[in-house]
Amino acid sequence: MKHSDIKSSNIRSIAYDEKSKSLEIIFKNGGHYSYEGVPLETHKALVGADSPGNYFFQHVKTKYKFRKVTKDGHASK
Repeated sequence: MKHSDIKSSNIRSIAYDEKSKSLEIIFKNGGHYSYEGVPLETHKALVGADSPGNYFFQHVKTKYKFRKVTKDGHASK
């Protein structure tokens, strides 16, 4: 997935795959996570939010399964 930088104090970049409904987020602290089953509307709202970090914590973090992405770009099990 191709990541796009985002203006946020917590999030460095975001990538979304519409086919698999997979959202990847790289945080400024170095964390890289993949969230499963995320609707396109949620991705669009995250990208367009005044505060993407707050939107993430309220609407993504606790609602979707996630995995840490390893250095080779694969989600860990």
